[in-house]
Amino acid sequence: MAAGTVRDGVRRLVRLLGVDVVTYPRWNTTAWALGKLLPQLGVDCVLDVGAHFGEFGATLREIGYRGEIVSFEPVPESFARLRERCSADPRWRALPLAIGSEEGELPIHVTAGTEFASFLAPDDGAWDEYRDAMRVARTEVVPVRRLDRVLDELDARRIFLKSDTQGYDLRVVEGAGERMRDVLGVQAELPVKPLYHGMPGFTEALAYLEGLGLELFGLYPVNHDGDGRVIEFDCMMRRG
Repeated sequence: MAAGTVRDGVRRLVRLLGVDVVTYPRWNTTAWALGKLLPQLGVDCVLDVGAHFGEFGATLREIGYRGEIVSFEPVPESFARLRERCSADPRWRALPLAIGSEEGELPIHVTAGTEFASFLAPDDGAWDEYRDAMRVARTEVVPVRRLDRVLDELDARRIFLKSDTQGYDLRVVEGAGERMRDVLGVQAELPVKPLYHGMPGFTEALAYLEGLGLELFGLYPVNHDGDGRVIEFDCMMRRG
């Protein structure tokens, strides 16, 4: 029997006693950092921008976060899987949108590996490890909203923003405008070796976020190349 099946069975049993079982994340990982940071900040709403299939939202539930999650995913096939994943969770909502710095519509490059879909064009020569997965299969036009406009429609007070938009994260933050002051913490992917044309570099992105009054909480490697060099970090930041 698979470990996940055993875990789910145990959870169902102990919930009858009013107890829950959550995953205890490995030390010094993104999940571990979230488990520390969200309670510290008293977060009651997580904005999950670039949700893909809902992997980040599932991680939040596994580490014990029980507040609101609002996930945004513009690629229709990915959104369908996201919506199915969160349909049974009354505090997890999915919206078929992208988030950016301007309201409107934009063409998005949908790649063979859908987790690499981006408004930016992949740099085919950047990393051989991802050449097949980053091949553009088609381009679709998707709706884009500014984050400040979305926040005006949400009843959210203590907000954490996660952005995983394959090189578009600073545009997501720009779209928050003055409402960025309501964001208590941020998780964004910062590249050491950019995978997309026009993608801000690591030092540029970090300086931008620090300029918004956020301080570095931690850096956690996302992936490595064949020689073991870090390609991207999950960068966790918080208001001091």
